[in-house]
Amino acid sequence: GEYRSARSGNLNLITTWQKYNGSAWLPAVTVPDSSSNIITIQSGHNVTVTANQKADQLVVSSGGTLTLNSGVTLTVSNGTGTDMSVSGTFVNAGTVTIRTGAAINFSSTGKYQHNFTTSAGTIPTASWAAGSTCEIIGYTTNTAAPSGLQAFSNFTWNCPSQNSQINLNGGLTTVNGNLTITSTGSASSILYLANATSTLSVGGTFSQT
Repeated sequence: GEYRSARSGNLNLITTWQKYNGSAWLPAVTVPDSSSNIITIQSGHNVTVTANQKADQLVVSSGGTLTLNSGVTLTVSNGTGTDMSVSGTFVNAGTVTIRTGAAINFSSTGKYQHNFTTSAGTIPTASWAAGSTCEIIGYTTNTAAPSGLQAFSNFTWNCPSQNSQINLNGGLTTVNGNLTITSTGSASSILYLANATSTLSVGGTFSQT
């Protein structure tokens, strides 16, 4: 009853998946959903969510990538086991809905990439293990801070196409690991931490390039 990716492709295509029948992995005849057993995206595969989808026990292996497209909703359901576990990379440009009781966990190798461009988007609430990373990568003309700022392990701002000023309004208060400001885009673009007195605690290294 478990699914695993057979190749990179769209989540809603059966050719992307194999299903375990108890003794062997065979080509899937249906796509996985929230009623499926464990759904694993294997290392080296990029599985893209192109239409609204529900999932439970979704595992992104180290070296694997889950990409959620703009305008698409991924609903994380509350079922048996860990509802969504990321040891690879989760690239998000859409909407993540977390049902009551459900949880998303990023392991020490897990990375979340916030890939919104012209709108702020929302970072999903998650558990961030030491070594995990939240990275803001997509902004172009967006002018607002992302919603869902929370306590992270590592936090990276890397928006080389940013051409607007963005103020986090004191929403980022805790980075338990490293805070890295790689790029804020054009010369006129600025990343403000706050517009009033606030405190940002960094447990590791602060690097600004």
